Amino acid sequence: MTVSRVINGDPGVRDEVRARVGEILSALNYTPNLTARSLVTSREIRIGVIYSNPSAAFMSDLLAGVFEEASARAAQLILLKGENGKPPTREAIQGLIDSRIAGMILAPPLGESEVVGQILRSAKLPVAVVGGAARGAICVGIDNRRAAY
Repeated sequence: MTVSRVINGDPGVRDEVRARVGEILSALNYTPNLTARSLVTSREIRIGVIYSNPSAAFMSDLLAGVFEEASARAAQLILLKGENGKPPTREAIQGLIDSRIAGMILAPPLGESEVVGQILRSAKLPVAVVGGAARGAICVGIDNRRAAY
């Protein structure tokens, strides 16, 4: 119990005890398990990203932006890939939902998938769709025709 109190910064621990526990933790190269801590504190933010775009250049740019924003907010990303423009299986999507994600980002063309939309609506998760429109989701896109000229 004393070690836990030291790790969590409890002010009721005597300085000499805190110093000794700190020495032992350093000698053991101890680092806190952030996943375990997040289960207790419920402060971790996990965001699911489902993609199946065969364009490596597009996905590289999209994921770089998503990673940058997630990192700035200390959020974790969990990626789930479909194949050849098709969504992952229902079981895979449900597994992602069951991993306690706070929300979901759908890369094109998956925002147009009614199957994915049904699963996510039933899970009542916040969803952001990139490059399309989906019922009940936040949609992010541009006018492709105007952007081309």
